[in-house]
Amino acid sequence: MAEARRDFAGAVTELSVLPSGRARPENAEKDANDDRTLLVHLGAAYERLDRNRDAADAFAPRQSTGGEPDATLLAHYVEALMLAKDNERALTEVRAARKTLP
Repeated sequence: MAEARRDFAGAVTELSVLPSGRARPENAEKDANDDRTLLVHLGAAYERLDRNRDAADAFAPRQSTGGEPDATLLAHYVEALMLAKDNERALTEVRAARKTLP
């Protein structure tokens, strides 16, 4: 809701307190997809606030959401690193991803 009102600080607050590490093995794939979506929204809210390092940190747990590595989430992560002027880390992430992503 806060994101729709363009209240990005409020969106960060709301999205930061969402539960993680759900213990529902029967819904693991759906939970992983939901987690990815929430990470994208959290990172985007940080970017709108010009908090690019925080955005990168929000996108960083992409591997811990379960399932296959997500190229879209990786792209958001690398972009946030570049906006945070951490080009070396961005390049390292891209090189590592090229070995694991199609």
